Amino acid sequence: MKKRTKKLTFLMLACVMAWILCVPCFAFDEFTIQKTNAPPVIDGKLDDCYVKFHDFYDTDQFLDDRDGDKEGKGTTYVTWDDTNLYVFIEAKHDSYEPVNNPKVAADGSCMYLAILAGLPDDFDEDSQIQLAINLSEDGTQEYKYTGSVPEDDRYDSVDVVSPTKLFDYITVRDEANKTTYYEVALPWTQLDRTGTIKFVEGHKFTFNYIVVMDPPIIVQYGQGLMNDIYDGGGITTLGAAPILPEPEPEPEPEPEPADIPAAAETPAAPPAAAPAAPKTGDGFEYIVLAIILAGAAAATAKKAKAK
Repeated sequence: MKKRTKKLTFLMLACVMAWILCVPCFAFDEFTIQKTNAPPVIDGKLDDCYVKFHDFYDTDQFLDDRDGDKEGKGTTYVTWDDTNLYVFIEAKHDSYEPVNNPKVAADGSCMYLAILAGLPDDFDEDSQIQLAINLSEDGTQEYKYTGSVPEDDRYDSVDVVSPTKLFDYITVRDEANKTTYYEVALPWTQLDRTGTIKFVEGHKFTFNYIVVMDPPIIVQYGQGLMNDIYDGGGITTLGAAPILPEPEPEPEPEPEPADIPAAAETPAAPPAAAPAAPKTGDGFEYIVLAIILAGAAAATAKKAKAK
């Protein structure tokens, strides 16, 4: 009996150990994001080049300790090119309540990205970023560049503005449809400030974010923000761009008509000569003269006879 119990205990421990060892393999979502042939316009409108990443809460990498009832509704889209990572988040919530105190803060409506340029084991202060954006109450576009970046590289548009443009971004609130749109174009050069990582097809990086909805509801994807670690979230692979259809060959131009010299004009045939009219000039006069002479001769003969 004891042997049996020991054996059973050993098997249970082995199963637990196997499960523990396997957990890290399933700790992250894995996505491949499509490259774009044409970059989106950063205007808070969803361009065709974006590809859906996921809906909120459709994977177990969303933490719910700030949204126990999973009320947060929204969708995340991504794409990339050789210059930037593009992120578009659509968040549906009733109240938009930004807090800039004095900078963008997670106790008011906003969106944060937490991105590591490589895999979690490659964590480095110069190859990751945390940034946040919102639309202030006075209608100003605000941002914060923070997290684990070095202190000298922390900026926010309310207090300490960067001497150079860090990234393109916009927040658009559609009050009629109770929807907030967040859009960011993050340069790869900002994500990796060492300049050693090549963001090319096949490269993998770590992607986390949060969206503050109707405060205090916070949708958290992964743990890179609230816990200041890069555990969880999505391992994201840079994929290929769609193959563009071959342009249809342009039709061959119609051959230009040859420069044929104009045919020499055939001279017009001279008009047919009119039939000669009978002569009525000198011939008529001879006839009259002959008649007169004949008459005169006859008269002379008559006179002679009478004598």
